[in-house]
Amino acid sequence: MRLAMLFVKDLPRMAAFYSEVLRLPLKSQSETWVEFEGFALHAIPAAIAAEIEILSPPAAREEMPFKPVFEVEDVAAEIERLETLGVDIPRRSWGTSDGVDPEGSVFGILAAESRGQTVVPMIHVPDVRATAEWYASIGFQVEGTHEDCGEMSWASVSFGGSEIMINSGGQPSAAERREVDLYVRTGDVELIARSLRDRVEVVTDLYDAFHGMREFIIRDCNRFWITFGQPI
Repeated sequence: MRLAMLFVKDLPRMAAFYSEVLRLPLKSQSETWVEFEGFALHAIPAAIAAEIEILSPPAAREEMPFKPVFEVEDVAAEIERLETLGVDIPRRSWGTSDGVDPEGSVFGILAAESRGQTVVPMIHVPDVRATAEWYASIGFQVEGTHEDCGEMSWASVSFGGSEIMINSGGQPSAAERREVDLYVRTGDVELIARSLRDRVEVVTDLYDAFHGMREFIIRDCNRFWITFGQPI
């Protein structure tokens, strides 16, 4: 998995936050899309965005089934820097370091490994075991799991050099599209489409997207969209 995508109401404001406050490297942008290294923002259609109210200060959307996790060299120093800039930092009894963006989405902060800063998306699901098994069935590798009282509460799956964390606590959804998509950059999207087309729910078959990618979109067992994309 190379890219996690978050839908936002105010794209310019959110792009400024993630590029200037969180200092994510900017790769490309358009009127409706901003891509960073491993993470992207997509503007919610104007008619829908007009009906969404964002409080000031924003209320943390703790119920969201998705949380991007960013790696930094020094977590304590980064938390202090963000608080100085006015970013809300919730205090967690379980010890993790989180922040809240201008629209209330929660993001995590972890100490960086030697490979440098990366984004590891974390999705919250009702059944971690079933979700990990589903991802394994389409070609992901299960890298690690954790159980509490016999119930799997966390898993990490990888696809090539990328990673997705799967955590418990999510709620079932019948939504046409969830709050976040997962985006996988691949070298052979047509091979993936041939492999998966008859085994999973296809949202959109192969097509050429406006931003120069040939894409194939499926829906996972929790109704999250997964887009496989290859440069045209």
